[in-house]
Amino acid sequence: MKRLLSLLICAIAFLPSGAQNKIARISPGAPGWVTRGIEAAYKTGAKKAIIPAGTYVIEPSDGRNIELTNLRDFEIDATGVTFVFTDSTDASVVLKNCRSTTLRGLTVRQAVLPFTQGTIESIADDGMSYDIRLDRGYPQLDDPGRFDDEVVAYPFDPETRVWKRGAQDVNAHFSRIGPVRFRLQMKWPSRPSASQSVAVGDLIGIRGRGSDGVEILNSSQVQLSNVTVLSAGSFAFFEGDGDGDNRYTVTVKRGPRPDGATAEPLFSSTADGFHSANVRKGPTLEHCYFESMPDDGIAIHGSYSLVLQGGNDTLVINRNHFRAGDPLRLIDLRGVIVAEAVVTKVTPLPHFQTAMRSVRVVGSAIMDGPYVELKLDRVLPAKFDFLVGNPNALGSGYVLRNNIVRNHRARGMLLKADDGLIEGNTVDGSSMGGIVVTPEFWWMEAGYSRNLILRGNTIRRTSYYPQQAAGLLIGALAPERHKEVEPGFALQPGGSQPGVERADNIAPGRGHQHILIEDNTFEEIDEVNILVTSAKDVTIRHNSFVRPFQREKLDGDRTFGADPGTLLWFSLCEDVHLVGNLVDAPGPYLKALTVAGPSAQVSGLKDGVNVANEQKH
Repeated sequence: MKRLLSLLICAIAFLPSGAQNKIARISPGAPGWVTRGIEAAYKTGAKKAIIPAGTYVIEPSDGRNIELTNLRDFEIDATGVTFVFTDSTDASVVLKNCRSTTLRGLTVRQAVLPFTQGTIESIADDGMSYDIRLDRGYPQLDDPGRFDDEVVAYPFDPETRVWKRGAQDVNAHFSRIGPVRFRLQMKWPSRPSASQSVAVGDLIGIRGRGSDGVEILNSSQVQLSNVTVLSAGSFAFFEGDGDGDNRYTVTVKRGPRPDGATAEPLFSSTADGFHSANVRKGPTLEHCYFESMPDDGIAIHGSYSLVLQGGNDTLVINRNHFRAGDPLRLIDLRGVIVAEAVVTKVTPLPHFQTAMRSVRVVGSAIMDGPYVELKLDRVLPAKFDFLVGNPNALGSGYVLRNNIVRNHRARGMLLKADDGLIEGNTVDGSSMGGIVVTPEFWWMEAGYSRNLILRGNTIRRTSYYPQQAAGLLIGALAPERHKEVEPGFALQPGGSQPGVERADNIAPGRGHQHILIEDNTFEEIDEVNILVTSAKDVTIRHNSFVRPFQREKLDGDRTFGADPGTLLWFSLCEDVHLVGNLVDAPGPYLKALTVAGPSAQVSGLKDGVNVANEQKH
């Protein structure tokens, strides 16, 4: 190992640039040459490393692909470089504990795609199984280690090669029925409208196992400039923990077809395009492009912690993301922020144990440690099973400007942080909501949002999956609880899990606050265009709604209970203002411009939305 490192150091050529600003050129070599070469250059005092343009197959070294740690004030120039990774079980490129580090120009893809695809050849009479033929050159479903026993698949339109309008996700077990043919046996029936949408000859894409493309972990002021992911086995880009304030100009798109294949890939990554979790200063994404993911385009959130003990001015929690001086928001079992405080001290509790059982329907690890005690600046009415969120570790202060998210499953943007600017973006063809601002208690993902500006965005042709709520959604759903623990309370919307039942869905508080929605364009959306719940101080002004409700949505929103055919829908909100919004050429399935329930206080319901170029139907 020492000899290899010495050879790598000798292989580093220093370009003339002055003693205080050395530039190193990294020469390709043995496995691990990227990581070891860059680390060796950094240790010599270089401020920049250049990787020669070319395509390189990257074999894992020491069980990892490329992991770079503890870089400071450093640049990696990989302009014209493509890395093809043979191991998709490990993240392709990781920057960890780095600060003021730039990665430039790199393209990342997998040697073997972490998904497969094919064509539906037959559909059972009861709609509970599909017989499919896999495309040549794509992985077989029973390749060891590449797919779970239960897979998630998605029907695609054979003409447009994007997600099939009206279809839904397919959760199925598989069995081989021929050399390249498999049967997908559904776990539960499709909704009638979704079943009718799928036909023989439709394409189908199936997620496999894998890891992220590029990870930025516990870092700050990292910049990814013109970095592209063409295939990833999970998130294309992921940032987690750390002080954040990272900047991205990145691309996620479908890569080249595999060797021997005639069909182009249906997916890019197999999860979100960009995912930010528990970062203390939110990311800036500008001029990014995301397409063809089977999950969200851009997701930004923190994590809720469970209150295990509450009393006086202390709390015992798990999943700690707090530091002394951080604000804390306490959330009750209805999903309502009931109190706020400031953390004055954080004390680890390595020996803490509890026999309590949560009533929440979430992941099995909800009670897991590590555990800490939080000292607060005041007494809070905290009880076991309440949640706490930290506004300083949500990705607050994010900027999303002039990005494009298109033709993918799920939400274009899923946002759960404060102080966000969402400006000049285009969200086109998201199967679920275009821009969704909401906590998700069943994922334990925080939180409510305050101080948002959504300006000058275009949201187009979204929400075409069954039971999707809106093109733009500001809202919150009540947490779910176990039926056997506390009968008759809420379940995850639309849920059918054993032992739970659904009741009133919407969180009754006003957790979202101070939101401006202006000068946005909504185009050809056949579902509610803007939906607002659980919010206070929302201004909706000077937005354009172009050709809404041209097609009938057979299976509209059931999650929030919005009235079908409604352009703007409000519930459990106050201090909402509609000013100068214009509807252009509405379609025949528009039934109402605005609907506000008795719990909604909205001004401008009659004159804040007007129609131009009304068509006769």
